[in-house]
Amino acid sequence: MTDAWLITGMPGAGKSTAARRLAERFQRAAVIEGDLLHSWIVSGNVWPGQEPAAESSRQIRLTMRNQCLLAQSYAAAGFTPIVDYVIVNRTDLQEYRSQLGGLAIHLVVLHPGKRVAMARDSAREKSQRHQQAHGLTIAEHFAHLEGPLVEELAGIGLWIDNGDLSPATTADVILANRRRARLF
Repeated sequence: MTDAWLITGMPGAGKSTAARRLAERFQRAAVIEGDLLHSWIVSGNVWPGQEPAAESSRQIRLTMRNQCLLAQSYAAAGFTPIVDYVIVNRTDLQEYRSQLGGLAIHLVVLHPGKRVAMARDSAREKSQRHQQAHGLTIAEHFAHLEGPLVEELAGIGLWIDNGDLSPATTADVILANRRRARLF
């Protein structure tokens, strides 16, 4: 059974960097970034947290579905798919489980804490652009997700406080604990 990895955490937690470092450890792997897929919507794009809420939610689901389609395609071609997206509740996790049927799913939740995530995020160019447009960095805009993330997903998968870890060390910790990360 082919492994599939879900790397999640609030914005600024280090998901994209950790996903890339993890991918580098496999012979063949592909990182499927949710934010990148969502940005492919050129006209009519409604980002998470924007209005209208129903359209934002629809586009989040579309991104999740497209991530899973790509993950299945990469897995069928012999690549380890690594999905990078903010997953904050059991319903969304179940959706990934359903759409990634036939793959051995591993969940990694990066949780450096809100303060660390916001500090990291404020240094990113895309977050600085967001702050210019909306008055808040991306992590500040989505800091409220830390509560639901902890409440909904605590005890599921592998949780890592990567606040003081380098990306390479984070990848080492993930691989050393792959059994704890395995969900299904």
